[in-house]
Amino acid sequence: MLLVGVGLLLDALTADGDRDRERLPVFIVDSRRTPAIAAHIRAAQAAGKPAILHRVIPVPRNRRPGACRGWRGPGSCDEYPFASTSDGGPGKASIAGVPLREQKLQGGDLLAFYRRHRIGNGDPFVVVVQ
Repeated sequence: MLLVGVGLLLDALTADGDRDRERLPVFIVDSRRTPAIAAHIRAAQAAGKPAILHRVIPVPRNRRPGACRGWRGPGSCDEYPFASTSDGGPGKASIAGVPLREQKLQGGDLLAFYRRHRIGNGDPFVVVVQ
């Protein structure tokens, strides 16, 4: 069922038929590697947060602290959409507590993804939980 949903999402994200059918880069969140973050992203997307995000460079200094202002829960404050996107930030992001270890893993994964796919300022990409 999940693979069908991912396939349909990816098919919907193709360029116009007149151009090459180039797909948006897909950032996959591995639910076995970062289960708390995966659960948070699933819940945030189910509540209407976007699956298609747009990177912002440079990341505004208040982006993450602003989104997590007032955070009192256990764990590290995780925000979705990510602070490194124009879709996230104060008033836009869902926040949840996750283990700091997962936060560090996911941060490294996202940075590597940006580099590997040359995601620049304003460039769109898709977030999928597997």
